[in-house]
Amino acid sequence: MNETQAFESFWASIGHASWPVVVGYAIVALCIGVKGMTEGKARGQAKAWLGAVTGMLIGVGSSMALDSDWVHAIIFGVLVSGASTGFWALVKNKIPEFGKPSNQPPPLPTTTTTSTNDRITPKETPVPRRVEP
Repeated sequence: MNETQAFESFWASIGHASWPVVVGYAIVALCIGVKGMTEGKARGQAKAWLGAVTGMLIGVGSSMALDSDWVHAIIFGVLVSGASTGFWALVKNKIPEFGKPSNQPPPLPTTTTTSTNDRITPKETPVPRRVEP
């Protein structure tokens, strides 16, 4: 569903549908508009939160647009939010050791070695011999 179809469905539903359906279309249209305005601009934690919240709101809005009950819409929105990439980015930030083995061996001690060849002698240049005639 692109922006044009979402807004056309929203305007068509205002006069013919119940108010929860209209609110559902409004939420979906608002989320599509926010996504279009913030695409590529959000970074870091803001991007993760934006993805998680937008996923939840799209789940709630689409469930309400399909004439679902409020409770079912909220449950569906929470489930959709859990599937968003923003939610998993937030989980990884809260649990830094997520996905790593818990019993890693300690780091090995490091040693330094020194060279025993402390005496470096310069090469002697050969002295030219005199040749007698």
